Amino acid sequence: MRELKFRAVFDNFECDEGLKTVSVNAFTLKELASYTEVEWEFNDGSTLPSNDFDQDDDVGYLQFTGLKDKNGVEIYEGDIVEYEDPNCDKFREEIEWQKEGGYWLNYEMGEGYLPALGSEHFTLEVIGNIYENPELLKKEV
Repeated sequence: MRELKFRAVFDNFECDEGLKTVSVNAFTLKELASYTEVEWEFNDGSTLPSNDFDQDDDVGYLQFTGLKDKNGVEIYEGDIVEYEDPNCDKFREEIEWQKEGGYWLNYEMGEGYLPALGSEHFTLEVIGNIYENPELLKKEV
């Protein structure tokens, strides 16, 4: 059974572009539900204690998929991954939860989504996330 844990995504109030900031650390569901104070950490070294924001308005949560990329980096929903398909074509896509079940790459293939997560046919590498690096999805690979 995979570990249920989450990273947090916050509004970046210092930025006018509407970007958000994602924590670099994660907490388990049990830790978040215990109502104890947790402290979120960010890439710039700053921290934010959980009692400094309104849980309902200021934060969203990104769930761990249970998988790691080729470098051992944990993959979360909202991450942007780069990968090669079996034909050696490179792609960049968003990791997305599908209501039908499971995390899939958000990659339209005409009639559905490509279920590449966990497949031995694809080697994924986390290169950013849709909140802090949305431009990565627009760049050619």
